[in-house]
Formats: sequence, C-alpha cells, structure tokens
Amino acid sequence: MLTALIIGEIALLAALLFLFARVRALREDLERLEERFIDHRLAAEEESEALKAGMADLRRLAPRAGPAGFTAETPLARALEMHPGAAGVLASFGIAAGGAEPWGTIGEAARARGADLASLLGRLNRLGERPRGPSLPVIP
Repeated sequence: MLTALIIGEIALLAALLFLFARVRALREDLERLEERFIDHRLAAEEESEALKAGMADLRRLAPRAGPAGFTAETPLARALEMHPGAAGVLASFGIAAGGAEPWGTIGEAARARGADLASLLGRLNRLGERPRGPSLPVIP
C-alpha cells in the first residue's frame, strides 16, 4: 500500500513537471507571437502612412488629370498647365490664353469673347481621350 502511494506521488510529480515544461513552452511561443504581431503592426502603420502620402499626392494632382478636369472656374493659366493641347482649343474659340487676355477663368474668357462655354469645356475635357478613328483592317 505504501509503495502504491509512493508510485502515485511520483507519477503526479512527473505530470506536474510535464505541465510546467509545457506552460514554459507556451509562454515562449506567446512571446514570439507578440513580437511578430508588433513587427507586423509597425509595418502596417508604415504602409498606411505611405498610402496616405500617396493619396495626398493624388489629390493634389487630380485637377491636372482626367477628362473632367476643366470647368468654367478653371483659371486660364491652370488650363494651360493641365494639358498641352488646351492652348489650341482656347485659341480656336478666340481666346488667347498666353497672358494677353485680361480674363482670369475659362468661363470669364468665354463670356467676354461670346464663345459657347459648353462646347469649349466639352472640347477641353475631350483632350485626354484617345482619337476616335477607323481601326486598321486585319489582314489574314
């Protein structure tokens, strides 16, 4: 009976030692996971800041790009910066946008010259589109 009791206590101590070792291993695993989590979080924050900076650049450049960039309120000087073909379109409506005109915006210049503002803006906003011409025939 005493021998069985001693064997039982030894088995219990062995089980406790195993559990303590397992708990220590789990703590080490948890610490490694926490370090990886922190590294990933820092990387994500850096990426987020880079994306925010990129979005700020896009917002700043947005008025220069895109087919709907020209409005009646667009300053003539800005229109010339937005597309190299803007000067030709403005000139075709009688607007000299090179500085000789005293008007500040596309709308003001169109009104002063009696130009059709909707047509002018339509032509300006189509500057970014690809030409619409017949496609080349496919030769078999």
